[in-house]
Amino acid sequence: MALIKCPDCGREVSDKASACPNCAHPFAAFIKNADKSIQLEQAKLLGDEAFLRGDFKEAYKYYTIIVESSPSDYERKFKRMLAFASGTTLNEKGNITGPLSHISEYCMCVKDDDSIPSEEKETRIISAFSEISSIITGIHNLAVSVFLGDMIIMSSYESYLEVCIFSLNKYLELFDYAEKEYFPAMESWWEASCNNCITILLGYSNKYTDTVYHKSLYLSEAGQSTCYTYSKMILAHKKKTSPSYTLPPQLVSPIEGGTGAKIGACYIATAVYGSYDCKQVRILRMYRDNTLSKKWYGEIFIRFYYLVSPVIVRYLGESKLFKRFWKRILDSFIKRMH
Repeated sequence: MALIKCPDCGREVSDKASACPNCAHPFAAFIKNADKSIQLEQAKLLGDEAFLRGDFKEAYKYYTIIVESSPSDYERKFKRMLAFASGTTLNEKGNITGPLSHISEYCMCVKDDDSIPSEEKETRIISAFSEISSIITGIHNLAVSVFLGDMIIMSSYESYLEVCIFSLNKYLELFDYAEKEYFPAMESWWEASCNNCITILLGYSNKYTDTVYHKSLYLSEAGQSTCYTYSKMILAHKKKTSPSYTLPPQLVSPIEGGTGAKIGACYIATAVYGSYDCKQVRILRMYRDNTLSKKWYGEIFIRFYYLVSPVIVRYLGESKLFKRFWKRILDSFIKRMH
């Protein structure tokens, strides 16, 4: 009797064993006998059952047996990738690359498979895209839970923004693949996926509060630009199924008629000084957050300011006279504060 090492837990096990007694990892060796086909069918059944109930680790083990013994089984090969990518941690989110990069190959195999009825082929293809979009959305939802949970700090906020962009990029890749395979029955999936992207963008564009230092957390000038760029890309896909759809104003730059992301920006000051992150604008934001917002009349003023200032800047922000007028007032105000 020879010993083999379990690829899952590393324990040495008899080569006659059908599964590791320590972690239950099944071995491909156990099907190398007279009733190989029977055990393969059993592995397919057990793998599919595990996949349906969301036990992706178990499904992955059985699908590994099948793929090693029957490489032509494209269905389980693809499901194995899905199982590997599902339920992963945020540090392992790159696992989504497997099924995403093989979706076209899978669709081609389904189309060429004469054993599948035509109507079922469409169902399988839509299901494959749905599985991938569910994984992407799951990654984003996990980021919301982990980074925007009981305690929010600058580092967790920045990590959340990074996952938002990662999720949007994966959706855009998926849309590119889906366009090549698109048929009318995919409309519902396409619509739902675009809505998922809009939800991600709304979360990305929101303003949050640091629960430790009680400071506002919002997008930088570069973050705003990123938000509006991705919003336009998602809008282009959304119009494929909803031609009259318009983006929420929060996802449209004030210069283009929206209210803009909730960044806590000083619209007039930014227009006057030319940058959201310059020293003068930072001083004014600090005054707004630490002094003005603490007063009841300050809150009223802030609400009124953010109601009218985007419109003012949209129409007058490029005027030299407008900038000179407000620069004189703001310079004087900043000087008095110091």
